[in-house]
Amino acid sequence: MAAEISVYHCVQLTIDGEPFPNFGSLVSTIKGGAASIDGGTGAIVRNVTVPAGESVVPWEWDDTDGFTHLAVMVKGGEGFVQVAMRYNSPTSSTDLTPTGSINHWKDRSLSCVGVAEWDTERAYIHATAANAVGQTTGLPTVWSDGSKVLGVADALAILNEGDDDVVVTLIVVPK
Repeated sequence: MAAEISVYHCVQLTIDGEPFPNFGSLVSTIKGGAASIDGGTGAIVRNVTVPAGESVVPWEWDDTDGFTHLAVMVKGGEGFVQVAMRYNSPTSSTDLTPTGSINHWKDRSLSCVGVAEWDTERAYIHATAANAVGQTTGLPTVWSDGSKVLGVADALAILNEGDDDVVVTLIVVPK
């Protein structure tokens, strides 16, 4: 089965009736292309409840053997969560199956007006925690470290530290 994916981005601030600045468009696609959904693996589109004070892991590598696009948004007008993607070293440059040897998490906050989105499953990682998250001359150490590895995403986790359950919508388009 074939599918198409279109990504639109627009952030607009209106001051005295004039949009300023106008980042992106809801009419013109930022990214478009075909997504293969075959081999028994389909796109994941689901609402996930993250109970108050708990965390969930709504996607792992084995669900889709990687992705071309992954997006999460808080459903509804209220809510706030932490979203983290785990990266591991791949088996090889041609076999991206994660080895599970590094387990490097990259975390970000997501409010009810934001969307967390990944259009690649790759990111630099390092087995040494200080080199993975530290800074050298005002820039991430991992960028300049000779032992960095181009890791592959293998799990997504969502944490809700609030007092109320939060529902998020998850979309994962497999490779």
